[in-house]
Amino acid sequence: MKILGRLLFVILIALLLGGALFYCIKQKFETPITIKTPIEITIPKGTGLNKTAQILATNKLIDDARWFILYARMKKISSQLKAGEYYFNNTTSIQNIAHRLVKG
Repeated sequence: MKILGRLLFVILIALLLGGALFYCIKQKFETPITIKTPIEITIPKGTGLNKTAQILATNKLIDDARWFILYARMKKISSQLKAGEYYFNNTTSIQNIAHRLVKG
């Protein structure tokens, strides 16, 4: 019985930690990013996910390219990002940026 109780405790802790991690990641993707001055970026044709994320980070649209890469891979949209010129002002989020790059 002690083993079963410990196993259930470990499972409960794992579920709580998993839920907390999921919440933190979701918040990171949806947290508004305030853009102080309008930003115009160009994503060249043939640019892959890593380079696109690097362009976004270099232009201060996102803090860290790895978060954008993680979001695109989780949502399975990395191959759907479109080249083009994009204009950002006001507030946005990693989620909004990704969806905008998918729409083109």
